[in-house]
Amino acid sequence: MRQLLLAFLLLYIPCFGEIRAIIFDYGGVMTDLDTDILTSCLEERMNIPPASPSKELIKGLIDEEEFWGSFAGGVLPEDWEVHFQQAYIEACHPKAGMGWLVQYLGQQGYMTPLLSNSISSCAAINETEGRYRIFDPVILSCEVGMAKPDPEIYIYALGLLGLEADECLVIDDNMDNITTARALGMEAIHFEGFEPLCIELHQRGLLRRKE
Repeated sequence: MRQLLLAFLLLYIPCFGEIRAIIFDYGGVMTDLDTDILTSCLEERMNIPPASPSKELIKGLIDEEEFWGSFAGGVLPEDWEVHFQQAYIEACHPKAGMGWLVQYLGQQGYMTPLLSNSISSCAAINETEGRYRIFDPVILSCEVGMAKPDPEIYIYALGLLGLEADECLVIDDNMDNITTARALGMEAIHFEGFEPLCIELHQRGLLRRKE
């Protein structure tokens, strides 16, 4: 059904626009995350009450074991990292069609970077599993010491890409991130699903490169 939708749209695409890079978020855009699985892991296997990663952890500014250990009285099970990584693998599910769309856009000549807030352990799993292979470049908060929605990470991404803000389109499910991107002069689409995204890209003339 999704491929039929794209085939239909491609027959009627107006070829226009100056966008050169389509920048993707990861969690919430490329994947769904079952937070119940992660919460269960924290509580039952790591003796940690429900907790969300801090901004410092997302930026890679503090040690992950130290961060989680602070919720467990300073002592984590020896195999905590194995349990956490296994729980993340079980909890993270790719959204249908999105991997195909990224690759298709790349084949049309667009740059397809990833710009994602991530903690180091989850990023390592995604790297090992080959989940980042379809993106170039890959910009991760835990590696660059900056995080969305702060403007600095978008400015960093523009510098890395060698592009102006109005040459980039950001796709993100978080409205705070969308707001920052637009404030910097970037185009942005609030992600609400594969089909709505394809329709929006079609309306912008971005599913086929201008000849």
